[in-house]
Amino acid sequence: MLNPFAAMAALAKAKGGFYPVGNNGLWHGGIHFDSGTQATFDQSSVRCMADGEVVAYRIDERYPVSEFARDVPTFKRAPFSSGFVLVRHRLQAPALNKPGAATPPAITLYSLYMGNPPIFNARQK
Repeated sequence: MLNPFAAMAALAKAKGGFYPVGNNGLWHGGIHFDSGTQATFDQSSVRCMADGEVVAYRIDERYPVSEFARDVPTFKRAPFSSGFVLVRHRLQAPALNKPGAATPPAITLYSLYMGNPPIFNARQK
């Protein structure tokens, strides 16, 4: 496991944007794993931050494509991913080892994994 500073330095090499500030100078709340980070991070699979259950997901058959004006009259076609997995986690603190102690409260939180490749790409591997 990398130390936090080495991990942040490696994530800053991502070509698709990096945490916490994107290439455009605006807030970017996620991290990217791409060709810029593959030398540092194992990108063969994705793991959740904790045990949980999948509550929603979308798997594209193929990448959708967005068209926008680049230099009029030319248009640029940009593939993107709308695939995601939303996982609900319930974290329960351990009970105190004292007679009559109340059960500590549980915390429910969610983690979102987005930009997942289409199923077509997974079938090709």
